[in-house]
Amino acid sequence: MREAHLYMEETYGFDLSRQDQQLYTAWSRQDPPDAWEIERIRRIKAIQGKGNRFVEDYARIFGKTAAAPAKPPAPAPDPPAAPAADGFTCGSKRRCGEMAGCEEAKFYLTQCGVESLDRDKDGVPCEALCR
Repeated sequence: MREAHLYMEETYGFDLSRQDQQLYTAWSRQDPPDAWEIERIRRIKAIQGKGNRFVEDYARIFGKTAAAPAKPPAPAPDPPAAPAADGFTCGSKRRCGEMAGCEEAKFYLTQCGVESLDRDKDGVPCEALCR
């Protein structure tokens, strides 16, 4: 996750010294992202709509090929069937009208991956419930 430092500098305006930039670049070249790091960024991008170009464009940026998985990554595991600590369980609900309240909508968005609950992609599901 060395690329995270360069990402943080670019995305959030952190000021890395030239020495730190050189260090993190050298570190990234020595240890390219592995298959899990690549898959992790793919999943984050699917949820947040923004990836990490330092992982996604690794070869172009650092001049080396990132570790490629031997086979396509397995799909994400199904959500757990057991109730979470808050009592909610991932199920077949997909619309705001099916939610009992804001907490359930948040659970379905964050734990079950039901992105349709957050139409404007601001991180707040079912705006009518979560005011």
